[in-house]
Amino acid sequence: MVLEIRIYLDETVDNDILRMALKKANFDIISAKRIGMTNKMREEHIQYATANRAVLLTNDPMFAKRTFKVINKGILIIYSSTNLKNVMSLPKIVSALKNVRDQMERNNFDLTNKVFPLNVFLP
Repeated sequence: MVLEIRIYLDETVDNDILRMALKKANFDIISAKRIGMTNKMREEHIQYATANRAVLLTNDPMFAKRTFKVINKGILIIYSSTNLKNVMSLPKIVSALKNVRDQMERNNFDLTNKVFPLNVFLP
């Protein structure tokens, strides 16, 4: 059985193509755009994700520079890069998230209150 991970897509990464790809890969998705969470403060995004037991996925690097008062399920940041070798394409994003899920399932890996660049989870 595949471990179910809920992913909250903040407005910086939320789009139809990514939502469909993640749903196809058996991720439970919360879309900031579809629930009216656009133009919200970072704290509001993390609070919503936490209240819904979801890992926050973003490409906003400011999440890495902040500390949040709320205990959260984790934050994964898709960093942009001018080096094409390091660009996180759609297949790489899905692959990295599958790897996160596998690590959580096999090793009891815990993202709680942690911030990671998604790139480190590429296979």
